[in-house]
Amino acid sequence: MAGLVLPGVLLLASLVGCDDSAPLEDAPTAVAVDPAAAIEVLEELTRAVAERDTAAAPWPSYLVTNAEAADVVDFSVRYLTDDSSVSQGLPGGQWAASVEVAWRFQGRDPHAAHAEVTVIFDGSGSDLRVAAFGGGARVQPLWLSGPVTVRARDNLLVMVAGNQQVKARSYEELGAVGLRQVEAALPDIRTSQGLVIEVPANGAELERVLNAEPGSYEAIAAVTTTTDSSDAPGSPVHVFVNDPVFAKLTAHGAQVVATHEIAHLVTGAATELGVPLWLVEGFADWVALRRSTVPDRVSAAQAIAQVKADGLPGSLPADEDFGSRTTHLGAAYEVSWLLVRVLGERGGAAPLLELQRRLARGAELEVALRATFDLSVTELVELWRAELSRLIK
Repeated sequence: MAGLVLPGVLLLASLVGCDDSAPLEDAPTAVAVDPAAAIEVLEELTRAVAERDTAAAPWPSYLVTNAEAADVVDFSVRYLTDDSSVSQGLPGGQWAASVEVAWRFQGRDPHAAHAEVTVIFDGSGSDLRVAAFGGGARVQPLWLSGPVTVRARDNLLVMVAGNQQVKARSYEELGAVGLRQVEAALPDIRTSQGLVIEVPANGAELERVLNAEPGSYEAIAAVTTTTDSSDAPGSPVHVFVNDPVFAKLTAHGAQVVATHEIAHLVTGAATELGVPLWLVEGFADWVALRRSTVPDRVSAAQAIAQVKADGLPGSLPADEDFGSRTTHLGAAYEVSWLLVRVLGERGGAAPLLELQRRLARGAELEVALRATFDLSVTELVELWRAELSRLIK
């Protein structure tokens, strides 16, 4: 328990610490850092990426190759400080530093991302080289982490870790279809953010890319969020895929998830704070399932089972229901989709978008709901309960 001091334990620790006969552990070997050489190498790397110079150099060749394939622009990398906490766990001769990296995918990102990233250096002086990007409690951009396979068309870019041409083409097609479905559902939305789909090798790599807590996305197929782990307006927003989980989906399920995430991206949900998750997630599912021919008893199977087991809900879903480790996460998404469908059938996409925007600007739900759908929260809950009652009969 944080902040709790146990005097007896503290005293025991003090007594043990007074034993002069206790053997001393070997002190960690000091790592020779060379900031001046590191700054010079990073400046050369910045130039090489800008000029697409693939000549042999003191950094992994995939860095420039990835930048060229993904059309990286506005790239810069600035040395900040060495990081002894990461350096201590590295092989002899290697050391870590934190750097500020900026990058943008041309034609897809309206603005550059800015993130603090770890760089692993090897050696010093004229022999210094960049061994790798990544490590420590910092984001680890996929294109800086290792070789990637890139597919691009129009304003769509797909990046898959490793040499994965077939997989990259599959995600490209899912993205293209998803864009068409979102455009059909939301024809009046205009956005300068293109679609970038990033596919790390596995869930652990996804967590490293996003600097997320271990296990954060173990049950999540995909997430739409900023590339630099900020919620600042203007930060580029991409779709990140948990490939092992996504691969278990049916073809229909995969397309629903892809379209759902693209709806988040197009509506700006990733950086709009204050909107309840039942509306954010339910609206994205409403877009994704708008033209689905799958029966409700299939699309809402988990919600139906939960209502049959626990009874009809008495209030709107809470944000806590959407935690990645909750036991009824699927049901939370499905009941939210049915809730938003009640609103969608009443007014369509335009008032749903307006409701989201009003809430993002700080409006109270009761006031915003009355202004957009002429409903009170109580009336909405009753309409939703009636829909759930119909489904469980």
